[in-house]
Amino acid sequence: MSNSAFHLIETGTRLADAAATVERLLDIAADRAQVQVELIVRTDSRAARRFLSLTRFGANVVLELHTSAETTSRFLDRLDPLIPADQRRGLDPDVPIGVSDGEGGFWLALSEEDTDAVGTLDQLPVVETEVSVDDLPLAQFDWSVIPPIGGPERTSVHWAVGCWPAVPELGLEPTAKHTGIELSVNATGLWDLAPAPPGYHLYVTTRDSDAAEAHGPVIAERVGRTVIGPIEYC
Repeated sequence: MSNSAFHLIETGTRLADAAATVERLLDIAADRAQVQVELIVRTDSRAARRFLSLTRFGANVVLELHTSAETTSRFLDRLDPLIPADQRRGLDPDVPIGVSDGEGGFWLALSEEDTDAVGTLDQLPVVETEVSVDDLPLAQFDWSVIPPIGGPERTSVHWAVGCWPAVPELGLEPTAKHTGIELSVNATGLWDLAPAPPGYHLYVTTRDSDAAEAHGPVIAERVGRTVIGPIEYC
């Protein structure tokens, strides 16, 4: 999403309110059938397994387990023989499953059909885990997958919409790039997902351009909202 501008249009403490605004945004965007949803959830390794059910809809689910070097070795010894070769996310071809860069730990790409690996994961110590879900069709997305406001989990959600309507007076034509809806829950922002007071922040995404400052307010106005914060860029 580089070269994107993020316009904050709503905050609150009721996900039902966020859902209503997202639905209105989807109504003015392009074909819903083309919309896909992505999620990132900070949770723990035991709770993370519930997201594996999304693989039945064609979504990709990757678990990043944040473990110490000693715990990583213990987990790999138990899990490596149970992970199908075609589901290993190897950042290094000589390392089974894949070692995470930056924070330590390792990656697992699983589905709910990997019952042996999932069962073994349940028997291992609970560790902090980041779940990444992508390529989830909008038709299969349900708001119940988003952790509740006020709970310990933090979440960001991205709806990749086809395009926003043209705004001829601003010289803005429909574009399929840098167009989306972003939601963060129980977190300070969209990227670091640091803990924050209970609540959500809802953004619309536009291209980072000379017209970006005006584009966000136009979209917000069409769903009865206004831009309530400075533009964030990525």
